[in-house]
Amino acid sequence: MIRCISSLPNGTKSSSIRHVNPSALMRRYAHSSKGTGGKSSSQQPNPNETPPHAGPKSFVVGILGGTLGSFVGIGGGVFTIPILTSSYLRLTQRQANASNLVAVAATGFAGASAYALAETELDNGKGDVPLSENNVQIDMAMAAAMCGMVTARIGAKISNRLSERTLKRGLAAVMYTAAPAVHLQSFIDSRGGSKDTQKKDVAMGSLPRLLPAAIIGSGAGIFSGITGLGGGIITVSAFTLFTDLTYKQALGTSLCAMVLPASVGAITHHFSGNIVWRVAPFLAAGAGCGSFAGGTIGSTLPEKELKYCFSAAMLALGTRVLLRA
Repeated sequence: MIRCISSLPNGTKSSSIRHVNPSALMRRYAHSSKGTGGKSSSQQPNPNETPPHAGPKSFVVGILGGTLGSFVGIGGGVFTIPILTSSYLRLTQRQANASNLVAVAATGFAGASAYALAETELDNGKGDVPLSENNVQIDMAMAAAMCGMVTARIGAKISNRLSERTLKRGLAAVMYTAAPAVHLQSFIDSRGGSKDTQKKDVAMGSLPRLLPAAIIGSGAGIFSGITGLGGGIITVSAFTLFTDLTYKQALGTSLCAMVLPASVGAITHHFSGNIVWRVAPFLAAGAGCGSFAGGTIGSTLPEKELKYCFSAAMLALGTRVLLRA
């Protein structure tokens, strides 16, 4: 029963008792809540909602990120994530980081393949390129990847505890550090010995080669899991500075090494519910196509120009991320 009080035209009030069926009230509430999930109309929309034609849009973004990313030896997330979080696709920062890891795995595989195929031009078709001269150093890539697989899970869990503002500021700081790092080895070589003499003294698969790669891969794995990037920002500069690899070898090896850690980070984010699967597969397909093209172009350019491209990209993107933090 509900007691109703109403006002009469002469200003007096009257009251009456009305009998209301409780089940009817429940049905009326359910009907009014249908289509909104029982939530208030003033509540914010579901962050998992994507705009129309999200698949084709993601494919185009993947091509852009894959091409530019493999050109400088990184996963391409520094180019794609800002677009994913814009009004173009409307993902949250965490969703963009997680979904981009699927594309990073595709970028690494396709880009490394492009740099590896470019090796055939070094020997004029004779097929006798020394293993130490390959653009993709498999032993170092595997050492970095295996360690990165373990630490990527740690990074993904750390990411869930950090605010988006902290994630952006940390990413900007790493970019600013990586920009000059790729030039430091050239400066050191100009003052002392070169890497060519070091290659003759260090055997393939030996501990002096694998240990630095393992340490670099561990740091890159944590970075990849936290930011959703492939870790190339870490590995390219670190391989160039702390190992005997040339810059092109650092690019190819870095792309190869990011595949497994990115895959593990993506799996972890999937079980956390962060990946938007209406976007990720199309993003990965575009990234794979673009990455092969970018790697093919990058393998034909002089190393000095490639280094300047890497540094310019890091400074520009780091500034953009910092301004939006």
